[in-house]
Amino acid sequence: MMASGQVSREEAESLLGALERPARKQRWYLDPVGALSTSGAASLALAVTLLQLIAFTVGVRFDGAMDVHVSGRSVSFATGLIDWAVSVPPTILVGYAFARSLRSQARFLDVALAVVSTRWLLMIVAAFALAIPTDLNPFNPLLLAVAIAMLPVLALYFVNLFKSYRTATGLQGGKLWLAYFVTLLLPEVVSKLALVAIG
Repeated sequence: MMASGQVSREEAESLLGALERPARKQRWYLDPVGALSTSGAASLALAVTLLQLIAFTVGVRFDGAMDVHVSGRSVSFATGLIDWAVSVPPTILVGYAFARSLRSQARFLDVALAVVSTRWLLMIVAAFALAIPTDLNPFNPLLLAVAIAMLPVLALYFVNLFKSYRTATGLQGGKLWLAYFVTLLLPEVVSKLALVAIG
């Protein structure tokens, strides 16, 4: 727009500045969207996405809106992209659309960052899963120990997503909880149905 002369340099900088959300004095690991600037949250989201793509090569699948499991063999890049496409975008779209239906002034960018940046915790869950030998006896105490160690990480993931989604949408009270649970559950169902349909 600036190149075509539609807006001045000052106006262009003002428009770009409006997209940038300032960082706040909060704990980023509890609410990335609330604690980090827009560019900071975007950098975290990009890093998480790259880690997810790398994880496919060691057999980790994120085949659901909030699912992580180890396949025991390397996953093809195409399969990894399909896993990502049926899990992450639907969560973003459902979260944004439902928030807007509740009269939230949420920006699509902020909801997308809330969904993607909080998935860094799923990378930790994946690391725990990789630590479990595939031929391990189901009754081995190590399996129970790793499962117990995963629980606080998973709990922190849900807290992360809740807080970041609240920041992104501005929703409060019952509307927030309703939108949050719909954003969690509906994409999970959609992703599973899509994977079954794809085969």
